[in-house]
Amino acid sequence: MNGSRVPVAALPSDDIHEAIRIAQGARTQPKVAIVIVAAVAVLVVTGGWLAGWFSPTPAFVTPQTCAGKVALAGAGAVQVAPAMRAWSAEYNTTVCAKVTYSGASTGLEQLASKAVDFAATDTPLSSTQASGLGPRTLVFPVTLEATTVVYNVPGVPSGLDLTGAVLAAIFLGNITMWDSPTIRSLNPTTTLPSGLTITPIYCVGDCGSTLVFTGYLSRSSPAWNGTVGTTAIPAWTSGTPASGSLGMVSAIRTTPGGIGYVELPLAQQGNLSWARLQNLAGSFVSPSAPNTTAAVTAAIPTLPPETGAPPNISFVDEPGTNTYPMATLSYVVVYQDVGAAYGSGLTKNGAEWLGAYLLWITTVAQPLGGPLGYAPLPAVLVTWNQDSLGRLQYYGQNVLAGGDFDGGL
Repeated sequence: MNGSRVPVAALPSDDIHEAIRIAQGARTQPKVAIVIVAAVAVLVVTGGWLAGWFSPTPAFVTPQTCAGKVALAGAGAVQVAPAMRAWSAEYNTTVCAKVTYSGASTGLEQLASKAVDFAATDTPLSSTQASGLGPRTLVFPVTLEATTVVYNVPGVPSGLDLTGAVLAAIFLGNITMWDSPTIRSLNPTTTLPSGLTITPIYCVGDCGSTLVFTGYLSRSSPAWNGTVGTTAIPAWTSGTPASGSLGMVSAIRTTPGGIGYVELPLAQQGNLSWARLQNLAGSFVSPSAPNTTAAVTAAIPTLPPETGAPPNISFVDEPGTNTYPMATLSYVVVYQDVGAAYGSGLTKNGAEWLGAYLLWITTVAQPLGGPLGYAPLPAVLVTWNQDSLGRLQYYGQNVLAGGDFDGGL
């Protein structure tokens, strides 16, 4: 844990309990109705945020002066760190909780040792990871990122058009120069530098983006699919390795002619240029928020199962003219019964603040991720998250009122 927690007088208000109650009760209604209601809710919340209706804690927590603060800590996937830090900074300005987040590949290990209250990961838990954590966990998506193809070509800003087949040829070592006829044919109005060698850079280590990148190349190139395939640990045949997503950003920045792949929030932070990619419909599209959200909306048109993690770890070449072809979700992991998991290390008050914070970041706070490069979660996943958080417990009791603990897990 991040220090001892000092209970405070205020608890999350009844409004947060009502939100969970509505989400839980909606499970008995037709799924189409759920999606429509959730979509309207997201539009209202997003529009209201932009219009300045909401404080960082709209109705969930009452702002006040506190004698002490409940300390909550998280750790895990680095690509979620910009969003987590922005959310925490906003949340901490008015409420009686102090939330911190550390981008580290050891997030799940820290959760298992009870050093943090929540962990973030770029994929849902495997059965091995879940068993290693001990008590039952809840896993829910919190951010949606585009996997971008980034490059360092002097004089060429973002917007270079590339296809999966061309990228496969580059990473197989078959296209080696930036002014090759193939790349020039895709970008007839762009002046490409003469004689600049392409340096493919690939990610090793903690890189959730590798799976979606190799999936896109496999869909686009029979040569890639037949030799490397869709995998999180490819047998790279050419190129230069970079350690982790942050290593990829650094390598691209310092390598003229370099090309690689990284999540859009990290590409933005690194001030990198990124390509427009050809999608399944044949359109060249940018990794904008609407184009990225469209990928998940196309893949998950209805609510996922009520147990387990949402399907489709990555979203590759989903249908739609404006759909961006590479998108992925990042997830937060918490223990389902935080009281039983942490014992005296977490008070009931702290558990309620944890539930309030997690509900806040997956609903009202989603627009805060926009300027950082994150796409908002589609309405269907917002609803699914509310349902999941309704299962959060403290020694068998609902942390957020309205949870359904009838043995359906």
